[in-house]
Amino acid sequence: EYGGGKRAYLSSIKDATTKMVLAHQVSLHLDLSFVIDTVNFLIENYKAELDPGVLIHSDQGCHYTSYPYQDLLKENGIIQSMSRRGNCWDNAPQESFYGHAKDEIMRYVKEASSFEELEKIIDDYMDYYNSERYQYELSKLSPNEYLEYYKTGIYPLKDLVDEDEKT
Repeated sequence: EYGGGKRAYLSSIKDATTKMVLAHQVSLHLDLSFVIDTVNFLIENYKAELDPGVLIHSDQGCHYTSYPYQDLLKENGIIQSMSRRGNCWDNAPQESFYGHAKDEIMRYVKEASSFEELEKIIDDYMDYYNSERYQYELSKLSPNEYLEYYKTGIYPLKDLVDEDEKT
């Protein structure tokens, strides 16, 4: 909730390897369009980088079981995976991400007075998360840094490691 009790909804798609948020949308309404918009953003911005038969995982909410959503995935060669009914553990990485995001930005979200301000807070958090939020599981790198490390094999903090060895 933001702005004294107003509701907004977040849809996001995270890469399982790099933990990078590849696409996200914020909406005032819990309708199908904002989930479709999230997938369309992913396709428009990452289609060339997606492996054939890439998998997208979700819960069994009505958005993800809808024909338009399923058709969009099929048309773009994306395989759909869904959690078992009522089992939040199947989607634990996404639920964990939402939990951490709430912990880290909820005080700012509550203070947002407009939807536009809320969108900016969330967009800024996604940039921070991808570029600056270091994660132990990613060799102590941010998702963007880990992606480069994954592609090149060059650990970006090597200079820091070398300095530690000297002391």
